[in-house]
Amino acid sequence: MLFNLCLGLDEIPNGYEIVKRKAIRGVAFDSQGNLLMIRTKKGDYKFPGGGMNLSETLQQTLKREIAEETGFVLSNVLDVIGIVEERNIDRFDESKIFIMHSEYVRCEVDLTVQMAQNLDEYEKELDFKVEFVSIEDAIKSNTILLEQSDDINPWVMRETEVLKYLIK
Repeated sequence: MLFNLCLGLDEIPNGYEIVKRKAIRGVAFDSQGNLLMIRTKKGDYKFPGGGMNLSETLQQTLKREIAEETGFVLSNVLDVIGIVEERNIDRFDESKIFIMHSEYVRCEVDLTVQMAQNLDEYEKELDFKVEFVSIEDAIKSNTILLEQSDDINPWVMRETEVLKYLIK
C-alpha cells in the first residue's frame, strides 16, 4: 500500500456519537498517463467513486460509481493503493463525529465506449465533468482553491493529499 492517511481530528472527543461511511475511489490512467478525474464547476478535481451500499463488494461499488460518474465501464480492479480516514464534526449534526473511510483502488476502465453519466442531484448541481488530467495539473488546481477560496468542496483537501502521494 502506498499511503495510509488520517485527516481532521487526531483524537475523537468523548460524548459524541460516531457516524461512519466507507467509500471506494478509482485511480485509473489513460495511455498518456493522465488520471481519470471529475472536475466540478468550482474548479476542483476529485477521483470517481463514492459510498458503498450495505450489500456491495469493493468491486461492485467501484463499478457502479465509475459508471455513474464517468460513463465508463470498469474493466479491471488491480489493488488498493491507499486509505484515507477523515474525522470531523458532522456538518449536519454537531453532536456527532463523521468518519469517512476512503479506499483508493488502482483500476482500469474501458475507454473505447463512454455512456451517459447517471449523476445524483448534488453531482448535477456541481456540474460533474469527466476529464483526463495530469497529476501535476490536478494538484495545482486544487491547491489554488485551498489557498484562495472559502467556497470549496469537502473532498478537496483529501483528494489533493492523495494526488501528492501519487506523484511520488
